[in-house]
Amino acid sequence: MKESQFPFKNHSLRCWLLLGVAGGILIWLGILTWHGVGLMISLRKIQSVVDNGVDAGTLQVAVRELEQTSRHADHLLWGMAPLFPVFRLSGWVPGAGGYLSQAELLLLYGKGLAEAGAWLLDGFELSSHGEAFQRQWLNYLETHQEDLQKARQAIEVASRARAGLDFNLLSGNVGEKLRSLDRQFSFVAGGVELLPYLPTLAGEEREQTYLLVVQNSDELRATGGFISAFGLIRLRNGEIVDFVVKDSYSVDRLEVGYPPPPEPLATYMLAGLWVPRDANWSPDFPTAAEEIARLYTLSTGIEVDGVLAIDQQVIVQLVAAIGPLTVEGASEVVHANNVVSWMQRAWEPDPEEGVTGQWWSQRKDFMGHLGAAILRRLTRLSDGKTLFKAGTVFLRAVRQGHFLMYFKNSGAQVALAKAGLDGAVRPGEGDFLMPVDSNIGFNKADALIERTITYRVDARVPQSPQATLILEYTSRAQPGVACVHKEMYGLTYADLQNRCYWNYWRVLVPEGSELIFARVPSVPPEWMLNQKGYHGMVQSSSAEGGTIAFAGLLVLPSGERQTAILSWRLPSQVVRRTKEGWVYELRVQKQPGVVRSGLRLIVQIPEGKKVSPVDGWRPGGQPGEWLWEGWLEETKDFRLVIR
Repeated sequence: MKESQFPFKNHSLRCWLLLGVAGGILIWLGILTWHGVGLMISLRKIQSVVDNGVDAGTLQVAVRELEQTSRHADHLLWGMAPLFPVFRLSGWVPGAGGYLSQAELLLLYGKGLAEAGAWLLDGFELSSHGEAFQRQWLNYLETHQEDLQKARQAIEVASRARAGLDFNLLSGNVGEKLRSLDRQFSFVAGGVELLPYLPTLAGEEREQTYLLVVQNSDELRATGGFISAFGLIRLRNGEIVDFVVKDSYSVDRLEVGYPPPPEPLATYMLAGLWVPRDANWSPDFPTAAEEIARLYTLSTGIEVDGVLAIDQQVIVQLVAAIGPLTVEGASEVVHANNVVSWMQRAWEPDPEEGVTGQWWSQRKDFMGHLGAAILRRLTRLSDGKTLFKAGTVFLRAVRQGHFLMYFKNSGAQVALAKAGLDGAVRPGEGDFLMPVDSNIGFNKADALIERTITYRVDARVPQSPQATLILEYTSRAQPGVACVHKEMYGLTYADLQNRCYWNYWRVLVPEGSELIFARVPSVPPEWMLNQKGYHGMVQSSSAEGGTIAFAGLLVLPSGERQTAILSWRLPSQVVRRTKEGWVYELRVQKQPGVVRSGLRLIVQIPEGKKVSPVDGWRPGGQPGEWLWEGWLEETKDFRLVIR
């Protein structure tokens, strides 16, 4: 009996061991599932706060859920640690394989971002006692330096994880959402770096003076528009102590010895001096801002600590966020739907008196009145949801090039550049395209101009890629307006819009590009102020950001359509050989001031090759063609992997 009982006991022991292991696995899987579901719930709650706006209550919800997100990610990293070596080898598995191979890095990335957000927001409270937001925020920054340092450390953790991620392995809608979120990383990282400088920038150490550059995108220039007015904003201890706006012509002092203007302004507009209102000629905003500040100081003797540039889009979106305004001199309440038309009417001369000296000296007074009303509302805001809307407007305007910033504080400027928010020409590592238009026609015709960009890259021989660009301009102005190239005011703002369009265009492309073909419409001498005409010659020269600029002139009669066509040899490195295959990367940088342009990209790949599935791309009309179509509303990066 005793001998026969031993097998039974061994069998029973094995059963209990198996049951114990199975139970442990079930418990382990249950814990992982619980944290996985918890992670998704926390992320949805955070998204809900972002979608619905932040107030005192939802801010605390966001902090709590960010902490929960970090905690869930930490438990998943610990619980799944034995599986990660296997997961890393599963990238070839269709569907979920890509996500499994990136799971560890995704969790580390998300954990770092969540921790950074929690450290930044924990302890900050939106006052319900009417205290201005900027004072609350500055007080918080001054008393939470240790938390800011921990947030920077968390960002570093996220950055290291991000460096190893391959988002191309993440397919489907989830992958596209993750890629979309990742495009915000440079902003988040740079923003965290910028925070410690905000008290200094707000005048906590000494009074700061900022030059406000009011650009009119209806008369487009490189950084957003013709400089219509200059303003000065003085900050002391976080408060605006002085604000004034003046007509840009009023700062001219011809006796101070202005330098010669850029060659196109001298040639086509017969400008003899480089005055402050023309200083934004460079499409690289840090370069332009330094020139604007230099010429402004030369004119006025006033040194500034930074330059802030805005156009009409900022005004419209900001008024929509903060609500209707009572503006000095306005006979109506100004709101988002009428602010543009109100500004145009405020500019217009009395139809009975016409263009007079008195009108000329007062025609832009409305800008100061409107600016004062907006700043008064902004500085008194304490409602969290309205503040969140206003902050979102500013962020979107910066990303789209309607609000540009430059600081002489080198640390702040470096942080701004790290965030990708400095308005610099930034070519990236692959192909690059940036069309830049400058209205040199003494009018506001850009308000009625539509733009379409068609860019074709022939990569059938990857080592020798070639590019062809078609720039198409369509005028919605009334047909039949005579093309008279001189300064002429009308009785209405619409008169300045319904004109022919004189455009000095530039196209910035990668260094090493060589122009091989150009077809640009010629311009008759009688359409030009200099009476010399233009014969379609395209110039090539070194440009900002280590790029090459192709440049020329286009005059578009009202109500018509014209195209400029260019072809060039691209440097061989824009199509790179990697372990994934041939990789083509393109950055299309949007010019500030342009609301949007139609964009059509066509890439021809080698015969017999295939393209990995990429969101937004589809096969073109010809074999080996891949096509992307959409709107260019902010700078976009594209990537194709050719196998």
